[in-house]
Amino acid sequence: MNSNPNSLFREGKKVWHTGNLQQAADLFFDVLEVDDQYHLAWNALGVVYSQAGEYEDADTCFKNALLLAPDNPVYLQNRGRNNRKLKILWELKSENMKKPAKISRMYYIVGFAVLALIVGVTLFLLLIH
Repeated sequence: MNSNPNSLFREGKKVWHTGNLQQAADLFFDVLEVDDQYHLAWNALGVVYSQAGEYEDADTCFKNALLLAPDNPVYLQNRGRNNRKLKILWELKSENMKKPAKISRMYYIVGFAVLALIVGVTLFLLLIH
């Protein structure tokens, strides 16, 4: 394996531009294994995660990039964009969790009919004995 973080990063960018997100993520990980302070790789990995819909993992990467380069406007913009997507995802999840299950009117009618039948049969059996 190539251990030069700059060449690994360039290779990761090439692969990312071809659309192979998994291989690009692997290469950016390789960069970070060699140099975990390589903020460009943290940001690039965050972008890859965000494009893959892994918004929480992307946010972690953007946080790491910003810890190393706090005022980088590109990292701030990427994190903001990702967090807007993350917020939408959280809102969709919470909406789905809050909605009670809808019970069809037909189920109420059938349930009431079954209950009435049980009561009727029970009363009938009590009266004939």
